[in-house]
Amino acid sequence: MQLFSRSQDTAPSNESDKGKLKQQLEEKMIGLFEQVTSEKNKYYQENSDKLPAPQSVPSIVNSCAIQNAVISGGAGLVPGPLGMLAVLPEIALIVRNQLSMVYDIGLAYGHGKKLNADVLASVFGFALGSGTLGLIAIHGQKVLVKRASLRLMQKFVQLMAGKISQRLLKSMVGKWIPVAGAVALAAWSKFSTHAIAGRAKSLFEKDFSVLDEFLDEVAEDEQTTNSQSDTDQNFDDLKIKALINLMRIDGSIADEEQEYIALLIEKAEIADEVKLELIENMNQPNKIKIDYTEIKESPEDSVGLIIDMVALAKRDNEFHISERLYIKQVGKILNISASDLEEAMSSVQLSVE
Repeated sequence: MQLFSRSQDTAPSNESDKGKLKQQLEEKMIGLFEQVTSEKNKYYQENSDKLPAPQSVPSIVNSCAIQNAVISGGAGLVPGPLGMLAVLPEIALIVRNQLSMVYDIGLAYGHGKKLNADVLASVFGFALGSGTLGLIAIHGQKVLVKRASLRLMQKFVQLMAGKISQRLLKSMVGKWIPVAGAVALAAWSKFSTHAIAGRAKSLFEKDFSVLDEFLDEVAEDEQTTNSQSDTDQNFDDLKIKALINLMRIDGSIADEEQEYIALLIEKAEIADEVKLELIENMNQPNKIKIDYTEIKESPEDSVGLIIDMVALAKRDNEFHISERLYIKQVGKILNISASDLEEAMSSVQLSVE
């Protein structure tokens, strides 16, 4: 194990790989909104008897979530940011499926005539959690959507591509462990699809109006919010400590498990002295004390940690009661709801060797 093999020369390469992922995903997303709305309009014009209703939304969401999990789990994931580029077609397909799902949810709640490409993009950006650049305003039970200029729409697509790229690279397991990484991404894909559906539904259930007004500039407060949300806080140290506790929850750590954790430590973007401390923690018999205060403020990171833990726990095709209880304990500390926690734990279903 070359624990300290990372040099300053590797950092720009990783940043370059992340930039390539964002740029190429952005290029693939540019025409998706128009393409999905056009195809959906044509389909429902020819199949008016298949128009969705509010009661069909759960099945629409479940179908999309399962389909996306299969796509993610079947992708031949290469470790590291560069590996994400190899599965970019699968990532773009997942986004396309999620857009189609959001369109169907809007149609189910009677907003079919309002669902042009601009509106679909605005709702998807909101549901994705990337911000809306001022295109959506919520006042109580009223939702007002403005149309975006071409220049603003390009900025909006950049923002969404950056959010998706950042989310894909959040997972400790997903970034560096080939097989378990694909499993973690499958779970994250399924879980995030449900989350996107829930946020989109929360908009479409309200008094939903589309204004003729075009917006060309980003609102000042929106710029500040996006700047803060783009700050990638490093929780690798905390995540690895939680995974070490999980690995030895049954009283012992096998050689294979030690190698597994050691790889995560080696690849983590943390200082060398912190890596040494983590290696020492691996060899200590006592449970590591962890302060979850900081990570619990980020729901995305909290759920990502839980999915990483579940992927590790199930990598031997077993989910021991001690592992389940520990993950539930961490989930409760992170303020993850019981339903979301169960969804995360059940999402990782693929076999791992």
